[in-house]
Amino acid sequence: MMGQFIIALIFFFTSLVYSTFGFGFAMISIPLLSLVLAPKTAIPLSLLMGLGIGFYLVITSCKDIKPKQILYLLIGSAIG
Repeated sequence: MMGQFIIALIFFFTSLVYSTFGFGFAMISIPLLSLVLAPKTAIPLSLLMGLGIGFYLVITSCKDIKPKQILYLLIGSAIG
């Protein structure tokens, strides 16, 4: 029971960092989860949670996307 609470607390903290800065989810969650879980379990669990949170952030941010600005970014990245 206490382990589940610690895992939830780790994911809460790392998702807060990820949604604020846009990176660092696995960089923070995997070392902390490895203290509680086996690394073979911590890595896939972190990956699934990161994908879920990333998908949620994309869905909630869709209304702020401007297609013209994305086109400029795509052209610039293709040249680079």
